[in-house]
Amino acid sequence: MMTILVTFLLMVFSSSGQLLQAQKGLDLPLADSRDTLQQAPVIIVTKSEITYQGQLVATVDSVLRDDSPTFKIDALFERLDAASKKIKEDVGFGKLPKDLAKSCQDLKDGKRQEKGHICPDGLAILQADEGTDIRLINKIVNTAKAAGFDNLLFAVKNK
Repeated sequence: MMTILVTFLLMVFSSSGQLLQAQKGLDLPLADSRDTLQQAPVIIVTKSEITYQGQLVATVDSVLRDDSPTFKIDALFERLDAASKKIKEDVGFGKLPKDLAKSCQDLKDGKRQEKGHICPDGLAILQADEGTDIRLINKIVNTAKAAGFDNLLFAVKNK
């Protein structure tokens, strides 16, 4: 009985992938899903700043004050575009683990990807405070799409 209990606890609490940690001062919305997130470029939006992979890209105020006709954030676009090109290169040259390479091939063939194995091509993660202005979210989504990240995952808290 004790062996079964220990085995169960080890399986439940072991981490098969890297878990993202929420930025300090960031209140994420709740979700039912407990799947771990794939390693992908991470955009974090707090109440005052936008960061990409932990580096400051812009302040929230400066992006919301920008009334230019383009609906993207130039500094974020440059970084996402470079990341997109590198990921596409890794996918094209077979520099991915076999399970992710298979997911990319399945995606290319129009097949459904296996649960937990998402092709990193076009995949980015957005962590945003639940009180974030929708105009800001819209600009970030448009920026990511323009850079080649069509699959934008929104990080949320588990219930």
